Amino acid sequence: MPRPTLTRREALLRLAGGAAAPSLLLAACDVGWPRDGGGGPAGGGDAAFTLAPINLDPDRITRTYVCARPYRPSGFRVEAERMGETLLVHNYGHGGGGFTLSWGTAAMVADILRDAAVPAGAAVAVAGCGVVGLTTALVLLERGFSVTIHARALPPDTTSNLAGASFFPSTAVDPSLLTPAFAERLETACRTSHARFLDLLPDPRYGISWKPQYFVTDEWTPEIEAGDAIYGMLRDLYPNQELFREGTHPFQTRFAWREDNIFIEPTPYLTRLVADFRERGGNTVVRDFESLEDLLGLDERWIVNCTGLGASALVTDPELTSNPSQTVILAPQPDVDYAVADIDGVYMFPRSDGIMLGRGEGVVDTMELLEAQRRLVARTPVTG
Repeated sequence: MPRPTLTRREALLRLAGGAAAPSLLLAACDVGWPRDGGGGPAGGGDAAFTLAPINLDPDRITRTYVCARPYRPSGFRVEAERMGETLLVHNYGHGGGGFTLSWGTAAMVADILRDAAVPAGAAVAVAGCGVVGLTTALVLLERGFSVTIHARALPPDTTSNLAGASFFPSTAVDPSLLTPAFAERLETACRTSHARFLDLLPDPRYGISWKPQYFVTDEWTPEIEAGDAIYGMLRDLYPNQELFREGTHPFQTRFAWREDNIFIEPTPYLTRLVADFRERGGNTVVRDFESLEDLLGLDERWIVNCTGLGASALVTDPELTSNPSQTVILAPQPDVDYAVADIDGVYMFPRSDGIMLGRGEGVVDTMELLEAQRRLVARTPVTG
C-alpha cells in the first residue's frame, strides 16, 4: 500500500531511524554556515540564541544501517485469538512507534488476560524480546503472572536496539485509515506509556531524557501549526512550545518551531528492562519460532505474540509489512543537545553513543537521499 504524504508532525517526529551511505555526507559540509557556530540565519541579524554546530566530518561516521519496522496501515494489533486450548494474544504492528506505544499496549494485553479470567500466578509466555515484548512481560509480572520470554535474540541484538526512540507514534497508522475507535486506543496507549517514561526518567540507568527539538521550514501556515489529528490529541505532552521567526533563531530558514520531547536511548534502556525482568523473577529462553505450530507448542496455555515483523511467519495478516528507514551514526558530540527535522522527514538528534542523521522513512536512491540531507544540513549549524 502506498505510504501517505508526511504531515508536519510526522516529519518532525520521524526521529527513529535507518541508514545512509557515508557518501551521503561528503558534500554536506560546505553549506556556508559560520564555522564558529555564531551569528544568525542567512539574511537575518543576531540570533536570540545559539546552538552548538553539528560536526559532519565524514571521518566521524561510525556506522550505517537500515531498520525495518513492523507496520500495519490500520494500526497496531492487540487482540486475543482462541487456538484450541491456548489463548493467543497478539501485540504487534506498531510501525515507528514501538517505544512510544510499548507500555500502553502492554497494559492492554494485561487487561485482556484479566478479562479472560486467567488466574493469578498463571504461567504466561511472551514471544519476542524487543521493546514491546519486554514491556509486556514486565507489566504481566506486575499483574501477578509467572512470565517467560521466548525469543530468537535478546538485547542488544534486537531490532529495537536500532531504533531512534523519540516519543511519538510515527508511522503507527495511515492517517486516511484513522478511525475514532483506533484514535482512542492510540491516545490511551500513548498516554499510558508517557506516564511510565516520566516515572523512569529520574533514574539515569534507563537512558531517558528531555531534549528540545526544532522543526525548520520556510513556510508556516495554520495547518502546519495545528498539526495532524494524532499530534492534536497529544499536544499537551510536548511542553515549551514556541515559534521563532527569521532572525530570532540560528537556522537558515524563515521559521523554527521548538518543543521539548522525551528521547529514549535503546541500548541502556533495553538492557535495564532485561535486568528488571530477571530481578523480578522473569525467565528468558533463546529460541526461534518458524511457524504458528512452533509457537503453540509451548507448554504455556496463555501466549502473547510480540514478534514484530516475525509475526508474518506465525499468523496470516495481509496488512503486516516492513516499513524501512535509514540512518547514519556520527561519533558522539556532547555539546549538541537538541534535535532538528524538516518537512521531508530528514532529521538529526543526539545520543550518548552518537549523532543520528538520516531520513526517517524509506530506503531511497542514494542521490535522492543525499539531496534531502543537503537541504537539512543547509538549515542547521554545521562544521566539518
